[in-house]
Order: sequence, then C-alpha cells, then structure tokens
Amino acid sequence: MLRDALQKKSYSKEARAFDESFLSSPCRRAYDILGWRAVSSLTLPERTRIIDAGCGTGRWCERFLAAGHDVKGIENAPGMLACLEAKDLGSRFTTVPGNMEDVFVPAGSADLVIAIGSLQYCVNQERMISRFFDWLTPEGQIAVMVDSLLALVSEFLQTQQEEKAEQVLETREGSFTSGGVTTRLHLYDRRSLMDAFSQAGFVDIACRGLVASGAVLGRTGCEEAMKRDEEAFLERDATIAAHEVMSDCGLHLLLTARRP
Repeated sequence: MLRDALQKKSYSKEARAFDESFLSSPCRRAYDILGWRAVSSLTLPERTRIIDAGCGTGRWCERFLAAGHDVKGIENAPGMLACLEAKDLGSRFTTVPGNMEDVFVPAGSADLVIAIGSLQYCVNQERMISRFFDWLTPEGQIAVMVDSLLALVSEFLQTQQEEKAEQVLETREGSFTSGGVTTRLHLYDRRSLMDAFSQAGFVDIACRGLVASGAVLGRTGCEEAMKRDEEAFLERDATIAAHEVMSDCGLHLLLTARRP
C-alpha cells in the first residue's frame, strides 16, 4: 500500500523531533493542550483500558499512564516505535506494531479509544471508524482529533494561494511533509465528521474546534498571541470554540462520542 509506506517513512523521519515540536511550535502546542484538556475531562472508570490508535511517540500514552490507566499503543512508523521503546513506559503499556487499519484488536477490549491526528491518514476512514466501534465495550468512549478542512482553505486564502484553496475544497485532501516525504490526508468539516460516527452507531457525539482563532488570525497571528500570553490565548480560544458555530474554524476538530 503506497500511502501506508509513505506514512511510515514520513513519520519515522519526524520521530526524533516530534515531542520537541510541541515546544517550538506555539500553534501545535495550543491544539495539543486544548485537546488534552477536553479529553482528560471525560468521566473514566478507574484503571481505564485505553487504545491509542496511531500513538506516535506516546505523548498522550504517558499522560494516561500517569493517571493510572492501562494503555495499548498502536503505531506503524519504525522511527516512532523506536522512540516508544526508548521511553520504557512500563508494564501497563503495550505496544502493537502495525497499521491501525489492519492490526488485530479483540472486540470489546477498550473502555476508551483515542486517535489523535491519525484517522485522516487511513485509506478507508469509514471502515476504521467501524473498527473503533468494535474495539469498545458498551458505554465505551472515543476521542478523535483530525485536521480541519476550513482551516486549510482559510490558510491558503490568507496567503493568496487561491488555486490551492479551490483544490482542497474539491478534493478534501491536504498533505503532511517531513524530510522530503509527503503523505496525503483527508480533511473533515464538523458535519461530515459527526455524520461518519453517527452512521457507525456512535451516540452522544460532540465536536469542537481547537484553536478556533486560526481561521481569522492565521497560524502566524495565533503564534504571536501565544507568545504574548499563552494562558490568556488558550482561555479565550476555548471560550470562542465553545460556540457550536465556531467549530469548523478550528485548526483541528476534536470529536468525542460513546458506544451505546
């Protein structure tokens, strides 16, 4: 599978600097903090069984482990897997090497599934969402973060790249490049993301934008605001994003839902 091979190569090149990038990039740090605050506020049973689909270097795995939960991390990129091994996350963490679209996961084996920036790379997103549903116990929850269609279109318009904006609207695809390797990814709007999870059988579906200021201020404007006063920016952005109409303006979308 060409996309799978490119994704493994691209994210392996990214692995060494991945954790540090959340310190050096204010926008990246902003959506990571806002996303974590939202997901960590979910009501979870003691010692929740969590699957992190596309766990990367284990940033979110470490947080859940520190909270006393059991985590299974699925990761495909050899570079990311090497970082995970070097971290030695302990006995409550299990690594599952392989593509999240293909690896075997027993049905009903998770109380919470998270997919932070990984679903959009899947070849068949609908099938992957159904797999998430199968992995969960009844009443189990899911949290998914994906790239926003509107945010990328806005970014191209702000930088006078009208043809690219039109292309993105037509194809609903963006790209991630690292070390000269480019991988295509699917872009979502709030309604299409919520509909996809509804069709898979999920209920109590909610979707918010992360860094909703980005559609207006652009990445540069958001970075400048973060540098001036990080906490003030995050609080203001969370307040703005709480209004449903602003969801699509986020640089990323965060969906939460429950399996009935």
